[in-house]
Amino acid sequence: MLDFFSVEAYFVAMRPQPNPCVASPCVGVCTLDTKTDLCVGCWRTRAEVASWVSVDDECRLKILARARRRREAGTQSL
Repeated sequence: MLDFFSVEAYFVAMRPQPNPCVASPCVGVCTLDTKTDLCVGCWRTRAEVASWVSVDDECRLKILARARRRREAGTQSL
């Protein structure tokens, strides 16, 4: 079963980024798999999505790398 982000989480995610050098991987799906707590669009965890606006580029790159590994492995369990 899929679960949509709350309205509050959506608006937090849509705030302007303080340093937009590393762009968000958001593809506008904004749907969480309730079993894995991962977005089915960008493969980030709920915590990674929520923290995106407040972390620096180094942390953003780490988040992107983890999401990419999940996507490439074809599973949302990594």
